[in-house]
Parts: sequence; structure tokens; C-alpha cells
Amino acid sequence: MTERCITCGDVAVPMRIVELRGASAVCVDEDAVLHDDVAVELVEPVAAGQRVLVHAGVAIARVAEPA
Repeated sequence: MTERCITCGDVAVPMRIVELRGASAVCVDEDAVLHDDVAVELVEPVAAGQRVLVHAGVAIARVAEPA
């Protein structure tokens, strides 16, 4: 069973930043689905190509590349 946030019911999802747009970013998830309004203020500075963990439309952590 996947743990879900008790506040919003969402789960954190690893995504890759495709494009930065000010304080938000276009990201793609592991299923190649685009998410075009991910807030990145909490993990700045970030760049296109970096992986982040996204919860409820907000990047909450940077994710290291798998070894």
C-alpha cells in the first residue's frame, strides 16, 4: 500500500525538470506525463534535467540520480 498524505491524500512522485518558468517548472514523471506548473521555490537553485520529488504540485526535495 502506498503511503498518502493525511492532509491532501496525494503522494510524492519523482519527476525530472524539463523547463524552468520563473518560480515554477515543467516536469515529466516516470510515465512520461507532463506536469506544467510545479513550484520549485523550496528546492532552488535547480536546473533543467534535475530530478525532484513532487508532492501536491510542489517540489519538496532534490532526488539523486540512480547509481
